[in-house]
Amino acid sequence: MENIVNFGLVHATIVGQIIVIALLIQLFKERGGKEGKLTKLVADNATLLSFIVVVGALVGSLIYSEVVGFDPCKLCWWQRVFMYPQFFLLGAGVLWKKRDILPYTAVLSIFGAITAVYHYITQRTGWEVTNCSLGGGPSCAGYEFMAYGYITIPIMSLTAFLLVLATYLCYKKYASRENLY
Repeated sequence: MENIVNFGLVHATIVGQIIVIALLIQLFKERGGKEGKLTKLVADNATLLSFIVVVGALVGSLIYSEVVGFDPCKLCWWQRVFMYPQFFLLGAGVLWKKRDILPYTAVLSIFGAITAVYHYITQRTGWEVTNCSLGGGPSCAGYEFMAYGYITIPIMSLTAFLLVLATYLCYKKYASRENLY
């Protein structure tokens, strides 16, 4: 079961990273005012797309902890603190067709991304500002698996946060032009 979960989530992470890069390149190319079809499509569906990403991250984290049996460390819990509320915010946004919730999810994603980057640095270097394993939990410096030489659970989390942020940036670009609230 663990291999199937890892395979699916690792490859979803790679696809997510490609999408983030494509969106950022497209947004950079559009700085001259030229509209891109991809970023416009993402902007028009920003709440739903962000909700899908968040649902994937939430389900993935719960499968790892509840089905596969990986105990989350303290930094994993903090990443969940920044991801899980987005399920409710974006779910309400999808249900009520509201896009004005996106700035709030962007803020949560920024803090989640910072936590994920710190967690990944801790894993790769063993350097911790605080002793993460105090209280009997697993060490934040350890990792259950690594794929393709760089993908660990914090990278999966970082990718989800960056997808939400890239979606927000697409929305933000078109919101001021077309009053997309």
